[in-house]
Amino acid sequence: MVQKMQNASGTQPVSLMIDGHPAVQAELTGTEKGTNIVFLHTTVDDGDHFQQILAWTLKSRWQKENQLLREITGALHTEK
Repeated sequence: MVQKMQNASGTQPVSLMIDGHPAVQAELTGTEKGTNIVFLHTTVDDGDHFQQILAWTLKSRWQKENQLLREITGALHTEK
């Protein structure tokens, strides 16, 4: 994702648990098609598979939406 955006950067991944599974989460910021955006990129290891969760918003709304996107991401679970 970072390679596809202009002026892209990312934070160091942070370890966390989602639905009892280890996960890592990082913020990716950049410009895509002329729009400044921020992705909250989360990878979850459910034992058999890895799952990616992508949540995004406009960079201008990141401060307002940051916590909500983290709460939604943290509340997700999978069913087998």
